Amino acid sequence: MEDETRTPTGWPQENDATGPPPNTAPLAVMGLAFGVLSAILALTVYLTMFAVLGALVALVLGVLALGDERSRGLGIGAIVMAVLAMVCAAVVVVSLW
Repeated sequence: MEDETRTPTGWPQENDATGPPPNTAPLAVMGLAFGVLSAILALTVYLTMFAVLGALVALVLGVLALGDERSRGLGIGAIVMAVLAMVCAAVVVVSLW
């Protein structure tokens, strides 16, 4: 067999951890985009529930991005925008009553 790092079936072994760790910067950017979009949608009356769902997605993506030092700032920004969107949505819903 030419490549000795492969098993007889041709698949790489699971304990071969080669290469750099995965990049979480796209998660942080997507989280920040969802947070900003949710904060804008939270100000409308009819799209407030969609804003809450988007804010939850932004919150999850922001928390996932905290694990990498390179994307930690964007992850914190995504979390802040998600919380801001949820607060704006709560204010809009309460003001309707």
